[in-house]
Amino acid sequence: MTTKRALRTSMTTAVLLAALWWPTAVARGQTNDGPKILFLHLKIHPDKTLQLLSSIKRPGELKPPANTDTTEGIHYELRDAEGKSLWHAAIADPERRTLEHADNSPARKMKQLHVAMSEPEFMVRVPARTNAVEVEFYRFTATTTNQPLKKVRLGMVPLPLK
Repeated sequence: MTTKRALRTSMTTAVLLAALWWPTAVARGQTNDGPKILFLHLKIHPDKTLQLLSSIKRPGELKPPANTDTTEGIHYELRDAEGKSLWHAAIADPERRTLEHADNSPARKMKQLHVAMSEPEFMVRVPARTNAVEVEFYRFTATTTNQPLKKVRLGMVPLPLK
């Protein structure tokens, strides 16, 4: 008799635990409220204007950007409605590519070839944040010797996208 009572008690406990677990499991499975990454595919035209070719949002969380202190390349910022920067990163300049090849000497040393791209396409990732309204793209250029670098705007992509 005690075995039946113990079995009944353990089954009751299991049913209660399942009843408590089920709503949270269903709710978790139905929502997509986790962090997301927005992938932006862009193109730089010869007149230095920027064009958004496509965008897609996927689940995931971005690692902190490593190269935000550089003045080279293209910088991009996620901004809110007041223009406040929410996130910032930079990428190498897609208009300049470095290719390596072996020369024809017996030593077969590696040589570098610098190539200017006329209409480069590139992709950047930004965190999808609810208060973000745009992504601004810019470069830093030197004006004259011993002067601070000038911020040159390339373009802006309004959010939200897909």
